[in-house]
Amino acid sequence: MDTNIPEIEDAPSSLKSVVWKHFGLAVNYTNSGQRVVNRRMAVCRLCFTEVGCLTGSTSNLMSHLLRHHPFLSFENAQSQHRKPISAYKQPHAAGSDRAAAITDAIGVFMVTDMRPCSVVENMGFKRMLNVLDPRYKVPTREHFSSAVVPSLYKQTRAVVIYELSAAPSVALTVEEWTLRATESYLTVTAHYISPDWEMKSPVLQTRPVYEYKSTNYAEKLKEAVADWSLERPRCTIPVTSDNAKNIVSAVGEAGLGPQIDCFAHTINLAAQKATAVSKVSRLLGKIRRIASYFHRSTAAAHILLTKQEMLEVSKQPLVHDVPSRWISSFDMVERYIEQQVAVQSALTEKGLKNKDIVSLTDKDIAVAEGVIEVLKPLRIIATIITESTPSVSMILPLKTRILKSMEQDDGDSATVREMKAVITGNLQDRYSGDDLQDFLHKCTALDPRFKSLPHVVRACRQRIYDTLTKEILANIEQQDNAQCHTARSINVWMEDHRIKTLS
Repeated sequence: MDTNIPEIEDAPSSLKSVVWKHFGLAVNYTNSGQRVVNRRMAVCRLCFTEVGCLTGSTSNLMSHLLRHHPFLSFENAQSQHRKPISAYKQPHAAGSDRAAAITDAIGVFMVTDMRPCSVVENMGFKRMLNVLDPRYKVPTREHFSSAVVPSLYKQTRAVVIYELSAAPSVALTVEEWTLRATESYLTVTAHYISPDWEMKSPVLQTRPVYEYKSTNYAEKLKEAVADWSLERPRCTIPVTSDNAKNIVSAVGEAGLGPQIDCFAHTINLAAQKATAVSKVSRLLGKIRRIASYFHRSTAAAHILLTKQEMLEVSKQPLVHDVPSRWISSFDMVERYIEQQVAVQSALTEKGLKNKDIVSLTDKDIAVAEGVIEVLKPLRIIATIITESTPSVSMILPLKTRILKSMEQDDGDSATVREMKAVITGNLQDRYSGDDLQDFLHKCTALDPRFKSLPHVVRACRQRIYDTLTKEILANIEQQDNAQCHTARSINVWMEDHRIKTLS
């Protein structure tokens, strides 16, 4: 006898449901060996699965048979069972809470994970939903695109408008981007602090752009401000954007400001100028050809891997850069220096001799090391900006840090000095307007990380503190006056109401 088969007690004759033909009651034994029938747990006679029947209902038992043993026949069972058998296969009603909850969850999944509405037509997606809830019928993709997603947008928009109305001040980020090289869009993102002191950054709108004139961009910005009720009394709306002249002009034409150049984009421009230095550009071309060769040739990649194992260096492939992205160029040079011994050894193999591939000379290696030395501070700062929640309070301290690193001269080569001069010249005059500098200094002073303002001289530091103190006191006085005015208005209304009631 198989000891794995549980002992099953026949159901009492008082249990009339047809399901008890395939179920019995579980039998347990106490420590003393006493046999006990568990009337709260049924055992399937076909697969010996235990199914709960705590309240005496057989719905769980019927569901088990229909799902795991569909070959069974239940003719004339409806009169013996309190719920019709067909009810277990009927889909959820279209307006039921369960169906609505699942449909909304699918809509949130589409929006949050940026999935197309056509995902509901995929076989894998349908199978997953059928396993999770066989009674749920998936609506069409048209239903999601025309009803579910727009409804979620309206709900989210209402929440964002409420939060924006509670925020005393708002800042904007404007970004122009291109899809498929022919379709341009302008995206507007708002930034504000919630009453719980959380930074919120909802994307307000994305609009197509057909003309690249500043007046056209200004109209888009005015539309966003009006549509989301962003105007505040006695408050400006700072706008961060890239350095494109049409966007910069559009911010002023829309009556917004101050306009703040994106610091990551500013660093990108300075680094691209540095990598455009003639010797650096030639060096990047040489390393790019070597990296491309090892990427294209399977045999070369295999030999490089063998040399890496033999020389006990990290088994990392060479990086091929994208010339328009200076960080990839930095990573390409850094990886080459790391793998220099293995690469040189691999290129000397007879089978890999290629007259179009020229190994780097000692002078080239020295230039490559200089490139890493100059660009590394920019690389670190770019990483900090992209991996954290950046704020304008970081701009002036980081700019000062970069300029100071460019001033250091430890016997630099002519190429390194030229790169440093290019970066300094490109960054020196950025963020130099008086109004913009005052605004950025205030933001920096209010940031606990930089509140001591170590990057400015003492006189400037004291002036910033004095200005901030005056503005804070003036703001407190305005709030007190507004509260007093509100209190007087309430007292007048209550007095007037009392007089009218007495009369």
